[in-house]
Amino acid sequence: MKMFAKLFDMPSKLKCFWRVSNLVLVALFWFSVPSISDRSGVYHIISLLIIALFLASSLTYSFLNHDLRVKPAWILMIIFGFVMLLSTLINDPSRLNTTPFSMILLFVAAYFLSLSKDATVKNFCLALFAGGFLFSIYFGVVYWNEIIHLEVDRLGDYFTNVNRVGDSFSLSFSAGLLLLFIEKRPKKWIVILISFGCLVFAFFSFLTGSKAVLLAEVGSLYIALWMIFSAKNRIFLVVLPILLILCVPLLANIPVLKSSLSRFTDMFAFFLGDFSSDPSTSARITMLAEGFYLFGQRPFFGYGVNGFAVLSGFGTYSHNTISELLCNFGFFGFVAYQTPLFLAFLHAKKGRNQHWLFFLIFIIPILLLQLSFPVFINKQYALLFGAVCGFCDHNNEKESAVPNSSRSTLFETIDI
Repeated sequence: MKMFAKLFDMPSKLKCFWRVSNLVLVALFWFSVPSISDRSGVYHIISLLIIALFLASSLTYSFLNHDLRVKPAWILMIIFGFVMLLSTLINDPSRLNTTPFSMILLFVAAYFLSLSKDATVKNFCLALFAGGFLFSIYFGVVYWNEIIHLEVDRLGDYFTNVNRVGDSFSLSFSAGLLLLFIEKRPKKWIVILISFGCLVFAFFSFLTGSKAVLLAEVGSLYIALWMIFSAKNRIFLVVLPILLILCVPLLANIPVLKSSLSRFTDMFAFFLGDFSSDPSTSARITMLAEGFYLFGQRPFFGYGVNGFAVLSGFGTYSHNTISELLCNFGFFGFVAYQTPLFLAFLHAKKGRNQHWLFFLIFIIPILLLQLSFPVFINKQYALLFGAVCGFCDHNNEKESAVPNSSRSTLFETIDI
């Protein structure tokens, strides 16, 4: 083993160049998924090429850097893949497709890249922020006329499903938040640039009209502020929602914002008893119930890939991860997929504060995305999920070797 390690020991300059290249590929990946991944022709080919380069580069780097180690998180994800395969073969082998299995590969690649000895939360979030900022420029160029006049309904369907566009902006927003709060005294120009990017992400995500996305951004912002503010200053977190509510009548006069705000008012009316006001929420609750019903029929291995779409009568996925996992892959598939997130929580909670903040800021969009989409077929979620689990495991390893008295503070600067 020592001879093997010595044989593949990389020079420091090569390692640094390769590490930066991997981050560039992460940024390009983050840009390409919402902008060109779901479009046909050369656009789709370019996206697949970027993803393939990321997979090849990150896995090779992890292998040569001796970071490919047996860990529960990726083992559970491989088990999830076997459960998917078994459940589909038992029910209908013709429904097998490569998408959910390729997401496992993305998870594993991101996991080992984040588990690397030289990986940092700051660098990863910089890559996400850069990729999201590139996409926001593209989004702004495509919709510049609509954005200026603000006389449209929901923006984003030029690229892909508007909710997935909103998800991308929301996750980039969370990455920007972490960059703002991870250092104690960041340079002013960096604060201005990142703050501007976060405002752009928040505004563009609002234009997509996705309810889950806006809730995710508010939740992430609240968690970041709660972690940063002292106890006596947390009264601001009580005043802020009151100010936002007071601004609603003013924002509702702008056509495009009126459309997005009406989706929230319709949802609130639905939960108050007006079941005709929000057919979208009504359909999703029905899908959730149908998914649990089908799970009760085959609780162990489910109905296989696309089981809900075929058997429920809806003809599509159930619009949430919980019932989709339970229906399609049963109890064993559900446990195998969700356990790595629980392990990440345990590792982050007992580790360095910056990793705990990283976990908390991203857990809100992760959970809300699970409530609105079957995330095991989402490329950006697979990358983020792998990174969250990898950094938390990476953090746990470091903490086991560091005395409590010398642990890092929340505002520790991470070297680039």
